[in-house]
Amino acid sequence: MSRLKQTMKSVTSSRELNGYGMTLFLKNMPMNALVVLTEAARRSPDDFLPFNNLGAILNNFGQYEMALILLRYADELSPDNAMVLSNLGVTELDGAVRRRRKGLPESPRPGSESSRSQLRSGHVERAAE
Repeated sequence: MSRLKQTMKSVTSSRELNGYGMTLFLKNMPMNALVVLTEAARRSPDDFLPFNNLGAILNNFGQYEMALILLRYADELSPDNAMVLSNLGVTELDGAVRRRRKGLPESPRPGSESSRSQLRSGHVERAAE
């Protein structure tokens, strides 16, 4: 079993898993970080933090639409949280700049009710569908 899988299996707290995911991201292992943070979100769909961190990381990789879905969900879980609002604002600005540079129209607000329902159920991967 890989070290990543062993660690994920041994960590029981979603918050600890979230911290581990962010450590991986800071150690320049973003794909591993995404795997760990997705598991943290799956284990604790009512905790805003893994959704916030997933959204921020996905924004860094140019995945604005999915980042917005996750960050808007984090905002629903923790309204007016400064960290979430900051990441949401940066992501919306980054997406708007990208669309303008490509000559694309403003996009509709992502994050349908079915996406939010999937997130509430712990199905992070299905929310993007």
